[in-house]
Amino acid sequence: MDSTIFDEKSASELDPQLHFLGHLALALSTTCLLESEMAFVPGLIMFLPLFYAFLWISYVSKGRRILATSVSNVLGILISVLGCFWVFSRVSRDAGIPQSLPMPTALVPFVGPILAFLVMLRLFGPKGRRDFWILQGMGMLQVSLACVLTTGTIFAFLFSTYLFSLVWILKRYQATRGEVELSTNATESRPSLRSMGLFPSIGWTLLLGVFSVGLFLITPRTDSSSWNPLIRFGQARGAGGGGITGFAEQMNLNKTGEIEINDDIAMTVSVTDVDDNPFNGLPMDQRWRGAVLEHYDNGVWSRRISRKP
Repeated sequence: MDSTIFDEKSASELDPQLHFLGHLALALSTTCLLESEMAFVPGLIMFLPLFYAFLWISYVSKGRRILATSVSNVLGILISVLGCFWVFSRVSRDAGIPQSLPMPTALVPFVGPILAFLVMLRLFGPKGRRDFWILQGMGMLQVSLACVLTTGTIFAFLFSTYLFSLVWILKRYQATRGEVELSTNATESRPSLRSMGLFPSIGWTLLLGVFSVGLFLITPRTDSSSWNPLIRFGQARGAGGGGITGFAEQMNLNKTGEIEINDDIAMTVSVTDVDDNPFNGLPMDQRWRGAVLEHYDNGVWSRRISRKP
């Protein structure tokens, strides 16, 4: 059977309202990822209008394949190869890059741009029900990476909106199983919020939110400091921002600004004797040494870890 005929048949079986919600969720997941990358790849946010344009083109195509499989494969390989060269050039650079981190961890912030472009490329392939869920899985991967790279109110809002869109998709799919044919009449295929199950989705999202907050409050916590990706990945947001008190694995002498007081616990010490009994004779003026910053480049002191090839 001709692959083009198969793709058109698969696309005609996809619910048009589910098609709309899928693109909405992908737009939100891409926004989450690009917002989280602002501290590490600031120029990536400039591609957001282009990504929105790609999503719109994919949506108005109504399930039709735009690129042939061979073309998509070539472009995918090209994006991956160019992305690897770009990541290598960024990680091998000394200034402004988390050089104090081991290689696998140092690569994490630079996976996002490659993933975003691959998601956009996947939009122009087939759009059957199987491909719909593949795209949503890639969108969840984008948001999962974004959760590691950022915190803050803006991302919390974007993340909550994205979760709501996922609940909405599941509710719509439960009602239709995605087996509604696309209409050739544009007015008939226009999504209706009431018919798409908006209000039940809001209710389920609120219920899940209350459950998640309750689970968060009863979960035991350790004495370690809260997650801060800008410290974990050795990067500071903005070139002219202020600093934060506490432990860090680099010292940037090029930055000026106000210092923000941080009340997070810097470290905890437990002292025992040879019999593993608590020892209370530790001097109160005892001093401790953190990481040694032995590498200096362009005003930045950092702790370099020799990476194994």
